[in-house]
Amino acid sequence: METANPSNTIPLERLPTHEIEGTSFYVDINSQALIETTDITNTIPFSDMKDHGTHYSMCYHSEYKNFPCQLDAVEDIININIPPLLILDSEGMAKKYGVTIENLKNKTDLEFLNPNYEGFMERVAGILPHIDIAGQDFIIDLNLKELRLAEDAFVKLEFKDFEIGSFDGDFAYHFLYDTKLQKLVGNESSKDVIRVELLNLLYLDPVGLARRNGHEDSAYIRDYPIEKNLKATTYTSPLDVKKHSNKQTFDHDITPRKRGKRL
Repeated sequence: METANPSNTIPLERLPTHEIEGTSFYVDINSQALIETTDITNTIPFSDMKDHGTHYSMCYHSEYKNFPCQLDAVEDIININIPPLLILDSEGMAKKYGVTIENLKNKTDLEFLNPNYEGFMERVAGILPHIDIAGQDFIIDLNLKELRLAEDAFVKLEFKDFEIGSFDGDFAYHFLYDTKLQKLVGNESSKDVIRVELLNLLYLDPVGLARRNGHEDSAYIRDYPIEKNLKATTYTSPLDVKKHSNKQTFDHDITPRKRGKRL
């Protein structure tokens, strides 16, 4: 995976352009967006388009010069295809990632724009992500809805037993875990009990979540790349925490928030 050089930025007026239905847009590989040349406040992020590998597609409203709103008339909306950034600005991509234009051939945007493309390909091949919980290695298995101890498959922590949300609002799940007994517990009566907090499924396994929601493997991967060395947040000091009656229902559809005007 090539690493981008953040100093390789180019002023807008020197960027290549791409025309959509008579409107010219700058191709900005740094923000990964199309920016209207006569109104730089109007931007179309590539992450909001559908990435087909060979091209992007989007619904386009010629008046907005952007994605349509949900209530817009169908006759005002057209489907368009956009070439990948590797084609729209080959020279800029080659310079940004320190490769030759020849190296860009037969590659996709995802290979360059994803900070952990190798991890993504491993996940697509079936290698499940892992997470460290207080030094113990767990496998994240969304199909079975559990965290499974890597060295002992009989030690399982099920998502249905996790509490939803966190005490400060930054985490999707939390639970009390006995590191010695290797199981969930209901109170902190032992010095071996810790509080564990996990981020939401988009961070834990974006590929697994995409599959569960009926999307392509790469649906969330650009905004939520496969994390290297995932580690749960843990607290070992005694905490006076009220028990939450709410339990996370795992089958609740979790999808990332949509940006812009995308349908």
